[in-house]
Amino acid sequence: MTLLCEVSWEKLSQDYFSKSSSWIYNKLQGREDNEGERGFTEPKKIQLQGALYDS
Repeated sequence: MTLLCEVSWEKLSQDYFSKSSSWIYNKLQGREDNEGERGFTEPKKIQLQGALYDS
C-alpha cells in the first residue's frame, strides 16, 4: 500500500512560522538562514511536526 501526502510548504511556512516559502525550502535543505542557523532548531522541529499533523 502506498500513502501519498501533499503538503503546501508555502502555506505551512506562512501559517505556522510567518516566513516565506524560500525560508522553509532552505531549512529543509539544511542551508543557513539570515540568523546563521542551519536546518531546524529543536523547538522549530517540534513546531514543524505539529504543523504536519494539522495538515
